[in-house]
Amino acid sequence: VCGVGNPGIGKPTTTIYLLQRLVMSKKKSVVYTTRKQTGDDTFFDIVPQIDEGGNVSDVNVSVHTMQHDEVFKLPTLKENHGVYVADPGKFKGSCDCSDELQAQGSSFLMNASNDSRHWGGNEFTKYRGNTIGANWLKKPANQMQEGILVHGYPWTLGELVVAGRYGGLPDITEEELRYRYRMVGGSFRHILTFNETLFKSKVKDSLNLDS
Repeated sequence: VCGVGNPGIGKPTTTIYLLQRLVMSKKKSVVYTTRKQTGDDTFFDIVPQIDEGGNVSDVNVSVHTMQHDEVFKLPTLKENHGVYVADPGKFKGSCDCSDELQAQGSSFLMNASNDSRHWGGNEFTKYRGNTIGANWLKKPANQMQEGILVHGYPWTLGELVVAGRYGGLPDITEEELRYRYRMVGGSFRHILTFNETLFKSKVKDSLNLDS
């Protein structure tokens, strides 16, 4: 599964929530990484410990540094039918190793922005498996690799208001939230970090406005 959302929509926040749900609710073993531009990647191997009542009593975390294309060899993925969760960060290549994972009974999840930094420089022509340099989305159906692409659009005002009621927007009143939304739109990041003076200054500079 690849979750795609506009910059600032809250993908890292969602990913952390996803990890918590996978480990604590689904009782899944998870390997998590943020891809690096060069060198080995760092993988966090998260394994829940289940008590006699079937509840998570503890969580073991180990850290591994290795080449990305070797990740499917980690015991959590190879033996425990775990979930590999990848954050592309600013990495421009592929994060995919789903063929190997699928053969082992494990799963692959990724959150990425819908810009060229995360899609091989070609927007939605993301490289997959052995299709490097090709647009796998245009391949015949019988040659396409399995997977689900989910696109998350910017938040609506109504969604943000509901999120605020559930504690997702601390210390921001609904009136202030509505004001910020009118200024910067449905970017969770920009609403949380909104600085009116700085924002107006940037707008003025970008539009070359005089006094």
